[in-house]
Amino acid sequence: MRYTARMVDWVISTCDRCQSKNGVGGKMKTRVGIAIAVAVLGFTAPASADELLVTTTGTIASGSETGGLFGLPTASTSLAGDSYTLEVTFDSLGPNYLAGGSFASDFESFPGTPGSVTATVNGMSLTMQMPNSLGSILEESLVAGFGSFDDSNNGYSSAGTTGAFATVSQDLVCGSGNSCVPAADLMTPFLYTLNAGDSGTDQYTFNGAGFPAAGTPTATFIGTETSMDFQVSTTPLPAALPLFATGLGAMGLFGWRRKRTFTSPAGSDA
Repeated sequence: MRYTARMVDWVISTCDRCQSKNGVGGKMKTRVGIAIAVAVLGFTAPASADELLVTTTGTIASGSETGGLFGLPTASTSLAGDSYTLEVTFDSLGPNYLAGGSFASDFESFPGTPGSVTATVNGMSLTMQMPNSLGSILEESLVAGFGSFDDSNNGYSSAGTTGAFATVSQDLVCGSGNSCVPAADLMTPFLYTLNAGDSGTDQYTFNGAGFPAAGTPTATFIGTETSMDFQVSTTPLPAALPLFATGLGAMGLFGWRRKRTFTSPAGSDA
């Protein structure tokens, strides 16, 4: 927004000089300058987070599954040493979202932010929607030039508490010699591969519907991260759309009036 404000100031001051020096030509330039400024404002208006996706990869340090969820024998099977991918989505930032300075957070509970989690182990994926989120956390901080990122969600796959249940967390802390989080606003995407001095830990638990009844499939593991990919899908705020439309209309009107000016009889001012 600071960039936009400087641009608008420059356009106005420049076109004012054009108007004072060049008469009608200056007026036309003033019109197009204002149109461009309004259109630019429409483009650069704030946006709201529509969906957030956090993807981590790594190696499982400890954990096991039952029921063959990831293609292993149906008996309890260790997952230690296997590679994994966790894809966790949050439908949006919640009403408790706060950002400022070096820290941004969104702590939601009862209910949390709905979303989904997909765990992939041994090439087999298990996806669970969490429309009934009991609590969710997203936080991002910049400290001493590096930073950290943490998120979690837990809930049921149905409106009630009778469906499958999952809980997941992804935690990245960068060492003092590294910089992983570009901005503490939960609105700036980044892709980071962990280096020496960093630490990253993922936790995942899945309990099938009916747990703890015998035979219910389950999976739980703790993983050591190797990378984190944070993506944000954004949409313009509703207030920005009319402003952008106004800018486009003003630019179209200027083009129409300019055409009339060049086709009018000499000496006339359209």
